[in-house]
Amino acid sequence: MRGGWLLKTSIQTGEPVAGDEIVRNPYLRLTGKDGREILKWTVRPGEFGRFGPERLSASTRVEPEAGPYSLWLGYEFEFEPRPWALDPEGPLRKEQLLAEGLDVSVLKQSGFRCLYYYARFPNTRGDEYFQQVILTKYKEGWDLFSRAYGPKIRWADAYVLNPYVRLTTPDGKEIARLVLFEGRVGAYEAQKQGPVRRRLHLPLLPDSFRLEAGYDFFYDTKRPEEAGGPATLDITALLPVEPPE
Repeated sequence: MRGGWLLKTSIQTGEPVAGDEIVRNPYLRLTGKDGREILKWTVRPGEFGRFGPERLSASTRVEPEAGPYSLWLGYEFEFEPRPWALDPEGPLRKEQLLAEGLDVSVLKQSGFRCLYYYARFPNTRGDEYFQQVILTKYKEGWDLFSRAYGPKIRWADAYVLNPYVRLTTPDGKEIARLVLFEGRVGAYEAQKQGPVRRRLHLPLLPDSFRLEAGYDFFYDTKRPEEAGGPATLDITALLPVEPPE
């Protein structure tokens, strides 16, 4: 846009996960190729998602320096109660790299859009692990990235078979399937220890789609009677796929 860039975001949380972290100050950051921070935008100051699902949308105009850029999504957090041995000099924070190598000339031509999802499986079979999905539109087409991780598939006596993420049409027809690892992932009779990750380029997507994570089978030695599959987790509602403004 003339006079800078329009940066827009929407953030939605699900039901709070039991734990001792209090999430605060969700933000976006731009860094240069040398890692130097160019911009940090706190989307909303204060606690977020602590007592139930929350949603926010916001935008800001920015005039960053010349790129290329890396884009980060993050939040600050604190523990309650605070561990007696923890005395940080500044705020604790968690970040996820969404994209890197963003070029100014390409942004002027086609813009940039990123959909990021983070979900936990419901522990119906002991399948208490996490999966993140990043779907990015930049240059030509879309890039789909997913990562499955957590102590349950890294150290526990359990395994998940063929974890995946897939895109479908609204009526359930499969558009693409990304299998993160073909085989057993875990620490019990498995071919690979978690985490696992994989990326796929998609030249074209329809105007609307659904996004699911899933697996073919899950086994936990502590809950063998509940082993089974396949299982899917609908991690997003119907999404419009439109060119960025």
